[in-house]
Amino acid sequence: MRRTTSLFVVATTVLFGTCAFAEQKAPELPKNLKHPWAGFKPGSYVKMTSTMSGKEVKTSTEEYVTTLAKVDSDFVHLEVDTGSEADRSQTTVIRISVTDLTGSLHGAALKEKSRSSESLEIEGKKYACTIIEFDVVPAPKQEGKGEEDVRVESGSVKLWVSESFPIPLKEEAKVMFGEVEDVSTSAVVKLQEKVKIGGKELTCLVKEYTSRYGTDSTASGRSWICTDVPGFEVKSEGKTMTGEVEVSTAVEVTEFGVK
Repeated sequence: MRRTTSLFVVATTVLFGTCAFAEQKAPELPKNLKHPWAGFKPGSYVKMTSTMSGKEVKTSTEEYVTTLAKVDSDFVHLEVDTGSEADRSQTTVIRISVTDLTGSLHGAALKEKSRSSESLEIEGKKYACTIIEFDVVPAPKQEGKGEEDVRVESGSVKLWVSESFPIPLKEEAKVMFGEVEDVSTSAVVKLQEKVKIGGKELTCLVKEYTSRYGTDSTASGRSWICTDVPGFEVKSEGKTMTGEVEVSTAVEVTEFGVK
């Protein structure tokens, strides 16, 4: 799926509370699962760099800061600042539903549809999983200065969750951004890999992902996930093909703060 902050711990009272705009209670998920932002306090942030390169694309690097502004009964509210450090005047406001464990549905919520069971094998070991299937419930249109204009209209999401891990081990999604279909899959392929950020060594899960956006854009790559970092994603490396044009993207957290 398209990523809201870069790319990719829900408080129990938030996760199991009422999701007002969906007119339904949030799905009852295993208590070990964590939300990429809702468990952190306002003021927590990540500073990231994103570098794009390719044969037909001029190499460019952008720095931005994503800060948790607040968490209410329905949404996590984020502020994404770009531009120079001296002038953080370019601010985009992003809402993530407290039911959206992927952090990439642009404010849409999840309504549970069914459950089943399956084992997933990672590095030669099998893990019992509950497969939870959801319908995507679009958020109401919200106008405002800096509000992002990307909107998920409909779709479905399937998560493989294990009581042994704080994030889904596998995700499959098919969502509609207006009239454009986005189909994506991601899965944990490695359970431990060390990544250094500003002198701190973090232990990460490694995920591989693929996606298709519309009829002429595909993407694939890897991301490193650590639940100690707001937003969870420590870095990602991937390639996007749009028609005949290939672009490589590398995103990395350079600094983070937890309140």
